Amino acid sequence: MMTKHCALLWGLFLFLLAGCADEAVFEASQEAAEGVAALTYVEDELLVGIEPTAIATRAAAGEDLAATLIRGAHEMRRYVFPKRPAGAQAAAGEGASTTTLRLKLPPGLSVEEAIAGLSDRSEVLYAEPNYYAHKALTPRDTYFDQQWGLHNTGQTTTGYLASGTAITRIGIAGDDIDAVSAWESTTGSQNIIVATIDSGADLTHPDLVNSLWINPGEIAGNGVDDDGNGYTDDMHGWNFVTSGSPNDDDEDGHGTHVAGIIAAEGDNQLGISGVNWQVRLMPLKFLNALGLGSIADAAEAIYYAVDNGATIINASYTYTGSQTVEQNAIMYAREAGVLVVAAAGNMGVDNDVTPYFPASYTYENIISVAASDPSDKLGTWGGAGSNYGRYSVDLAAPGVNIYSTVRQALTGTGKDRDGVAGYEFMTGTSMASPHVSGAAALVWAAHPDYTAMQVKIALMMTVDKSSEFDEKMVAGGRLNVARAIAYVPDPNSAIPPVAPASVATVLNVDGSVTVSWEDLSANEDGFYIRRQEGTGEFVSIADIWSSDTVTFTDVEAPDGVFLAYDVAAFNGAGTSARSTASTIVTVLKAPTNIRASASTDGSSVVLYWDDNSVRESGMELQRSTDGVNWSPLMELSSSGEYFRDYDVTIGIPYYYRVRALSDTVANSVWSNVTAINLNGQSVSGSADNDSRCFIATAAYGTAWQPQVMTLRSFRDRVLLPTSIGRFAVESYYRLSPPLADFIAESPLLRRGARMVLAPVVWLAEALTPSAEAMATRPQEETTPQELLVRFHPGLSDETIAALLQSEGLSLIKILPRAQVYRVALDGEANLAEVIGRLEKRAEVDYAEENVTVKLDKP
Repeated sequence: MMTKHCALLWGLFLFLLAGCADEAVFEASQEAAEGVAALTYVEDELLVGIEPTAIATRAAAGEDLAATLIRGAHEMRRYVFPKRPAGAQAAAGEGASTTTLRLKLPPGLSVEEAIAGLSDRSEVLYAEPNYYAHKALTPRDTYFDQQWGLHNTGQTTTGYLASGTAITRIGIAGDDIDAVSAWESTTGSQNIIVATIDSGADLTHPDLVNSLWINPGEIAGNGVDDDGNGYTDDMHGWNFVTSGSPNDDDEDGHGTHVAGIIAAEGDNQLGISGVNWQVRLMPLKFLNALGLGSIADAAEAIYYAVDNGATIINASYTYTGSQTVEQNAIMYAREAGVLVVAAAGNMGVDNDVTPYFPASYTYENIISVAASDPSDKLGTWGGAGSNYGRYSVDLAAPGVNIYSTVRQALTGTGKDRDGVAGYEFMTGTSMASPHVSGAAALVWAAHPDYTAMQVKIALMMTVDKSSEFDEKMVAGGRLNVARAIAYVPDPNSAIPPVAPASVATVLNVDGSVTVSWEDLSANEDGFYIRRQEGTGEFVSIADIWSSDTVTFTDVEAPDGVFLAYDVAAFNGAGTSARSTASTIVTVLKAPTNIRASASTDGSSVVLYWDDNSVRESGMELQRSTDGVNWSPLMELSSSGEYFRDYDVTIGIPYYYRVRALSDTVANSVWSNVTAINLNGQSVSGSADNDSRCFIATAAYGTAWQPQVMTLRSFRDRVLLPTSIGRFAVESYYRLSPPLADFIAESPLLRRGARMVLAPVVWLAEALTPSAEAMATRPQEETTPQELLVRFHPGLSDETIAALLQSEGLSLIKILPRAQVYRVALDGEANLAEVIGRLEKRAEVDYAEENVTVKLDKP
């Protein structure tokens, strides 16, 4: 029976052969060659390793060993390794010498047939093709030595952040995606189209001009929509910012940089090499000159990419807060077999806890990418770094000091700091994502029959594992495209796996839910976990890329609700049936961070806390004068996070606690206890880490508006580090909640408050350290004047127009593929109230804010 041979010794054997003969170099077994692209082999030759005792036995019997193995074959040459002097004994633990026969096969017998015929021969250790070896395909491009992500030789690189801060990194040889080995197998295919949803691209860049997708159904410049796709003269893509073409006005250079990483022309003795030299690029612009873009435009770009033949979509942007309009577009891409490769984000946070989208959507056609640095660590820069996530980020790829193309017109503008026209270093997960997009296109070129899921499996199962990435991403490693191309799926994965069984759920003390199951398959690559809230739909929440894992902890389990979980196994052939669901009821999450402060004259105590639940029916406050014996103080509505206690006496200490109440499940546990003496000094609890600015939030409508975030940054970076600043913050939190509530109730007061705060925001931004870095921070920035509304099918235009008019909404545009209406609100309308009313109407499928994405660029 064949056994695995020692890969190290076999590899050394081949190395020695290469040095002593002009014949074809013999490649190692598949295990030893893992990570090396498949090479062509001599069609009528076979290498066979023979068990040592069989050599002597056959020789004693006078038999022709080659003929006894394969009828009609003859021995061309015999190799013995290791070679020893006659009579010499093997060293301890070294083992006997191995004999390898180089056989000439008889006519009509293929290499594959010969290998199959030897599979059950006990004297055969291994049988494999005689592969040709080729010189590594290293491109001759001018700046290839700067591209450590493709070929890391230990070079030192220096790049710049958006703030102008220089970052220098020293590489470690081999810590790259092994592109040079991958190119030995394939440099890509023009049949693969990769769409970049970004800031456009420089369509005249000499390293990109030959890589552009050309719309076969369009005639350039005739002002006619020749192919009838709704976009006139869309020769190379579309500009969704101006609703026109060309899309080459990449004012920032970000989109051009992404495009070059994917598909800069390789080995043209110019500039750089892309991961993929043959792929067709489809640039789709949705980010404007300020790096801002509408989610509505991003969703429309996804539909365009799918409808026009893209097989891979690169999304190097992020935002917080999921958006239905883009989710529907990604599901549309999934149904069409299109991969969406997304940047994980650049804030150095755990996406399992603080999700960044679209990377954190759990659809199986999404690949979420973190950034690695030249020494195979998670990328860091400027006090932040790459986002990560044990369950929400799939793998890492090079993302620090990445050299690529930029718009040529940026030379000398301050955005091209190395002085080389058309090329620049950039850093971030925006750069990591296109490495994976280009790699996916290479895998698809090598295996054109693969499905999107099979491409993803090949990429995920072949990463270079590292403790630096373990527990920080699903695959636990950094992309290796050569290994992905050479990956051979389990033969059993030709059929879908069997559904898991015995699913069980346990509620943990911290409110998380642990799901366990019994694995009944032997051919799965991993598992999909879904969750149902109440009577809602089951929603995918995690992909487990391990056949050995049979538990999952849902740290984001919603509180105070009936939950159900089911599990399915998957492999490249498909997905099993869903398991039987397991149900559980979660308790309410307790309020936290209760804080108290006294009025100046000691006549009242102001309390505020963080409400961590969205399903409570109310809040219960209790008070004590000794911290032991408690009395009811007040029950508040579910939205209560503030209370003023007027029934107090100077000189008496007071203790407070709060809990969430429920009409359907158990109440939460009590919050922490805060205590205060009525001299205004809080015994426990502080306002320093409060995440809100009450008056600004009331004026601008949400705590995530950029003006509110600027004020909060000013508070945290300027005021709180000083004693005077801390006193000002404490005073603000004592006095502002009632005023904020009063302002929030009046559109006129909100408008007036915004006018008053405008110069304050300007001054705060000017005085806050690292203001430029803060300005490039990726975050959810809502546009309160715009909504996205989807109506149920079948409504007449007149009905929709009347409904919009009744809410004071005016139509901006219709997104035909998404079937979504982009509408503007009246300037004084309350966004949340309008959304609430619309979602209660039977004619409305959903309504949501039109979120503005800020360019994800450190």
